[in-house]
Amino acid sequence: IVDTTPFIVWDMRNYQRVYSLDTGDTYSVAWSPDNSQIAIGGLSGLEIIPANEDLTRTEINPYRLIWDLQIGSVAWNSSGSQLAAAANDGKVYILDTTTHEQLAVFEAYTEWAYAIAWSPDDGMIAVYGIDGAVTIWDANTGENLAQYLGNGGGTVAFSIGFSPYGGRFAYGLSYAGDVNTDLQSDSSARNLDEGAIQIVVPVPSLERLQAIQAACMTAPVAATMDTQALTLDALPEYMAQVESLTDAQIPPGCAADLVAVAEALMAQDQ
Repeated sequence: IVDTTPFIVWDMRNYQRVYSLDTGDTYSVAWSPDNSQIAIGGLSGLEIIPANEDLTRTEINPYRLIWDLQIGSVAWNSSGSQLAAAANDGKVYILDTTTHEQLAVFEAYTEWAYAIAWSPDDGMIAVYGIDGAVTIWDANTGENLAQYLGNGGGTVAFSIGFSPYGGRFAYGLSYAGDVNTDLQSDSSARNLDEGAIQIVVPVPSLERLQAIQAACMTAPVAATMDTQALTLDALPEYMAQVESLTDAQIPPGCAADLVAVAEALMAQDQ
């Protein structure tokens, strides 16, 4: 909900308004994974409120009173233990939602940082800025893992997201144009009428292959595909094995992630 419209919660079963709050200009909202809390980012900063169904406004912690910042986007990690908030000072703030302590600050841009996305395993955080750049960090160490740039002519990534197992990353651009990345070519771009979707592999590594396989492949199948001893030379055979598996043996999204990471590794080695 944006501009001066109040923050509104709807019941999507009957399309009825459940309740609303006057939060001022609101740019981003996100439910906690357990649906007990709602994070709200906007012109007045950041606040977290209980997801109750009355009209009583009770802030769990008045983060917005701590910073004189505008918050463009908020995102919970998968457990709900941490919250990421992108601000108009170009920084991304990582908060402990239990202790309300600030855990880390990623200095992303000189101006607005917009949308945020956690990888499914919470190991990476992606954010885009007003300059069109998309940056991916290691959520634990703060290391800058990758950065993807628009064409610098007003291109803005309006939406970003990881694939279900974190092997791929997609971001949508406001209009079609030359898209340059530091890891992959423009062949991964999908042009639309008024924009483009770029799909990249943010961390092409054997370690990433191991992590994805461990997250989604059944133990009997994984036992026949030992990634611990996998080498770059063996990647073509590994890809063929993955592609031969049925949907009952491996989720299609997992297979697609494994193949994409393997292909990116092979491209790097050329």
